[in-house]
Amino acid sequence: MLRVVRERAGHRVVLDMVGRSDIERGVVVLESDERAVYCLPGRRRRTVVTTGTLRALDDVQLAAVLAHERAHLAERHTLVLAWSDALAFPRIPLFRDARAEVARLVELRADDVAATSPGRRAVAEALLQIASGRTRHAAPAAALAG
Repeated sequence: MLRVVRERAGHRVVLDMVGRSDIERGVVVLESDERAVYCLPGRRRRTVVTTGTLRALDDVQLAAVLAHERAHLAERHTLVLAWSDALAFPRIPLFRDARAEVARLVELRADDVAATSPGRRAVAEALLQIASGRTRHAAPAAALAG
């Protein structure tokens, strides 16, 4: 946990240097053709969006994706995942499978929260748009990204 906290703090410093704050949307924008949206939890939380994502999504889709990320932050999903990791015994298949299912349920919960406003279709279309333009995993390991 301490390692993850340090990684997030370091990532925040980098975001403050290279990111552009978008007050209206409440996000940090990174210049990149890569499509990525992720949240960085903690006391100084951030939601990060790349310019590639902003170009790929319409306003409804962007609202859906941001609602998804904000659900992760509001419901403290990183703590759920941290407890899941802490209680897991990786050599025992049942615990390994449980960790994967908890991660899947956390994503589904964020999808459900996001779908309350623009609807499930908008969430699905937005996530597909982001995934279809991704050439590699763009979010840092310490962030919460699908």
